Amino acid sequence: SQILTEPRLYEYKTSFKEVRMEQKEIELINKLINKDQELKKLWEEHLELEEKIEEYNKRVYLTPEEELEKNRLKKIKLAGKDKILAILKKYKKEMGI
Repeated sequence: SQILTEPRLYEYKTSFKEVRMEQKEIELINKLINKDQELKKLWEEHLELEEKIEEYNKRVYLTPEEELEKNRLKKIKLAGKDKILAILKKYKKEMGI
């Protein structure tokens, strides 16, 4: 599992809006990651997808196929983020946050 030590803001760009995972959510993930295997799996997938997408973002030019693949990865990442946030919401409710 990856624990983030530096403050970092994650951005998700879709055709409609930009969504950010806030530092407080990342801190909560870091606290819970070893207690919740589903959260751990989703977080690791999230970070892997982020790396793959970033590789596409570094390129000057993408073929139409690469652009489609990048967009497919972004959709998967966003769906995973929604699941992560649902898990965090459950814990926040239990913790009274």
